[in-house]
Amino acid sequence: MVDLDHFRVGKYRFSIKAKERLFLPPYKGSALRGGFGSMFKEITCFQRDLKAVCSSCILKGNCPYFYVFETAPLAKPEVMAKTDSAPRPFVIEPPLEEKEAYEKNETFDFNLILMGKALDYLYYFILVFKELGREGFGFKRSQYDLTAVKHINPLTQKEKTVYHGEDEKIIEQPLFITGEEIKGHFESKKVNSLQIEFKTGTRIKYQGSYISTPEMAILLRNLLRRLNLLSYFHHNGKILEYKMQDIDSLVGNVNITENDIKWHDWKRYSKRQRNKMDLGGFTGKVVYAGPLKQFIHILFIGSLVHIGKNTTFGLGKYELSYMD
Repeated sequence: MVDLDHFRVGKYRFSIKAKERLFLPPYKGSALRGGFGSMFKEITCFQRDLKAVCSSCILKGNCPYFYVFETAPLAKPEVMAKTDSAPRPFVIEPPLEEKEAYEKNETFDFNLILMGKALDYLYYFILVFKELGREGFGFKRSQYDLTAVKHINPLTQKEKTVYHGEDEKIIEQPLFITGEEIKGHFESKKVNSLQIEFKTGTRIKYQGSYISTPEMAILLRNLLRRLNLLSYFHHNGKILEYKMQDIDSLVGNVNITENDIKWHDWKRYSKRQRNKMDLGGFTGKVVYAGPLKQFIHILFIGSLVHIGKNTTFGLGKYELSYMD
């Protein structure tokens, strides 16, 4: 099966407390992603020019912003066969509540997922979100305090504080789990039935169109393509070795037994592109039955890194429930 032992992923929970009334849209992923991107460049760019063209900068090879947001798509033809850009090595998971106003001293959490080399830049992410709180963000540029950052072990749900906002101290080094640990976790489990709940809009293209029924073969094809790109660009150029026909044969006896999927339309205004982006996707629950054990660890990694398009601001999030 696909070797993902080298894959590294860290999940971090950021806790925020409003310093004044804070207004956010019902889906907060776009606001967190937008404010974060601008502040990251403002903090790290030596040119101090937010309009500067990164690709022509002499320091791009050592620039955190260039690596995180504009990873150069210099890759082998077989890796870039169906894409012209490299995936970003992070995902922001916003709170899924649709609350739009947080009063002074109210709190909310969001998760940051980092992959591969991006784990080395965790402290930049912490600094950026701390400074974004001082400058203010949201509809009215409201301020907040970053009170804590905790590492969450996705396998055990154990938490460790990485950053404490009260004294602004880093307490732990970046923590993460590996693909090898994830595979070992599932070795003794019998999984004959699996529920996947798609929590945020999931946008998966297959044969030129967005799908509305997540067949297992299509999910695995899309997910392995994403994991291959994340491995190549953010795990020292390692290419995953697998054949799609082998994957298709493995899932040939996996069937959907329950399907409660709905399409959810959503539009987001992009300042960079100066237009509205159509970001509709499907949400809901699907139950699969069949021989799932050989690729359950791949699906679990996918639940951390998300699937489909526009994952950086939280789309394509899903959760797994196992049944023996």
